[in-house]
Amino acid sequence: MEYKILKVNFPLCEEGRFYRTFAVSEDMNLKELGCAILTSLLSNVSKDYFFTVGIIRYLPQHLIRKYYEHEDKLISDYKLSDLPNEFTFSYGADEYFFDCSILRSEQLNSEANIVLLDGKGQGIWEDGYFTFLAYLNGKVDPEGLEEDYFEDIIIPKNVKLSKYSDFETSFDLETVKECFYGLYTIRLELLETKKEESMYVDILTQIVNHHRDIYSFVEDTYNRLIVNYSHSDVYSMIHSVFIDLAVDYAELDEEFNEEAYKEKLSLLK
Repeated sequence: MEYKILKVNFPLCEEGRFYRTFAVSEDMNLKELGCAILTSLLSNVSKDYFFTVGIIRYLPQHLIRKYYEHEDKLISDYKLSDLPNEFTFSYGADEYFFDCSILRSEQLNSEANIVLLDGKGQGIWEDGYFTFLAYLNGKVDPEGLEEDYFEDIIIPKNVKLSKYSDFETSFDLETVKECFYGLYTIRLELLETKKEESMYVDILTQIVNHHRDIYSFVEDTYNRLIVNYSHSDVYSMIHSVFIDLAVDYAELDEEFNEEAYKEKLSLLK
C-alpha cells in the first residue's frame, strides 16, 4: 500500500528533540489523523484539535465561525490529500502546535491507514503546557519534580515522571508502536460517545504510560469480555478493578501491584 511519510515536529525546541513520524494513507480523514497523532503523543484527547493551512482552518463543527479572519472548514470533510506538503496541527487553546511536513511517498506492507514509524520525546504534558515550556527553556530543575502553582509549574498527570528530564528518556518507541493502533482506533470510536465511556481509553493510556507490561493483558481481557457484555459494562469492570487496587495501594503507601491487577482481571467472567 502506498503511504505519505509525515513528520510531526514540535518547533519550540531543538530539531529532533520532540517529534513523531508516520506513514499515512492519502485518503485518511483529518479527524482520524488528528486523533492518531495525539494518541502517539500520549494525550488523552480531552481538548479540541485542528489543522491550519494559511488562513484555512480544519475544525470540529462547534468551533466553526463565519465572518472571521479565518476560512473555517469541517475537519471530518477533508483528507490528508486535501492538504499541501506543509501545514500545522494544533491541540488545545493556544497550547501545543506542531509543524507537519509530508516528506515523500513510500510503499509499505500494511493495510492500516496509519503506521507509527519513529519518534522522540515522551509526549504531551496534559494541563502542564507551561511546565513543559519551562522545562524546555531550562527554567525548572531537570533532575527535580517540584511544583510552583504561582508560576503555573504543575506536574502532568497523563505521563509517568520521576524527574522532569524523564521527558528525554522515557519514550519507549517499540512499546508505543505496539499499543498505538489499538488505542487510536478505540479512542476514535469513542470520540463522539458518552464521556464516561471514553474514560476506558484513558485507563488504557494510563496503563501504557505507567504499567506497560500489563497493557496486552488488559487488552486481552477487554477482547474476552466484549463477547458477552456491552462496551460500557466492560469498561466499568476493568475500570473498577484498576481504581480499587490503586486506592488500596495508595492507602498503604505502596507501589501499584501489577501482578495483583492481572490476577483480579483474570477472575472477571
